[in-house]
Amino acid sequence: MVIVLPKTMRESAEWADWRDEKLASLPEDAPVRERNKCGPPTPFYANGYLKPDRFYNGLADVVGYWAEMRIFGGAVLFDRGETEDQCNGIYIHRTAAPKTLAPPTEKQFHDLITFLISPSSDSTTRCPLPIEVTVENKWRWDPYDGMTEHHIFKFRQEIPEDQPRTRCIRRTIDWPEIVEYEALREEYRKKEAGEPSDVEGARKRLAQVITPSSIYWDGFSESEMLEIQPDERKRGRPPYFFDP
Repeated sequence: MVIVLPKTMRESAEWADWRDEKLASLPEDAPVRERNKCGPPTPFYANGYLKPDRFYNGLADVVGYWAEMRIFGGAVLFDRGETEDQCNGIYIHRTAAPKTLAPPTEKQFHDLITFLISPSSDSTTRCPLPIEVTVENKWRWDPYDGMTEHHIFKFRQEIPEDQPRTRCIRRTIDWPEIVEYEALREEYRKKEAGEPSDVEGARKRLAQVITPSSIYWDGFSESEMLEIQPDERKRGRPPYFFDP
């Protein structure tokens, strides 16, 4: 929640007035890059969450996401499920690297829950925020695919209309399952060389940490995924999200 104080409102209005004057001073056919030099609608914003018309509370929500980025380490999104009214997990969306939607690790998740339900502010529980996303945060989603096809968002109307440009190069920081994939390739190499290998074990380890957004997802049959996780609702998700 962002509380908009009178002083903040006054400062925001001053910023908006200054920006409007700058825009009005430009010729009608001014290129976009010149208009962009006049600045965003508010000085407190996060890339990807800048358009006020996408949010219930307009600019206040733009500032809210800016605050979320600094408090939580990214925008906090929820796995809403098929009905889009559930909360089957939480994901961190950073607009800097890593670019993919990332769940907290099991430890980060439990530390966060413990902190949030601590009985008093005097608790000795260490604040787990902001959440740092590393290669240990598996089960990554492409942001646009996760939002539009797999119901991961805060509110549906906040999803961007246009798909952002994606990187051609896949990096471990964005897709940590690359490590498991390279391990699988090594097991195939050993098998072809007649050396002791564990291809099936390596395949299972890869399948356990990927989501439908992963380029490796289609390398597994439905029966393989069914054997690893019979519950379709939990498939491609961190198992600790569903612990009792």
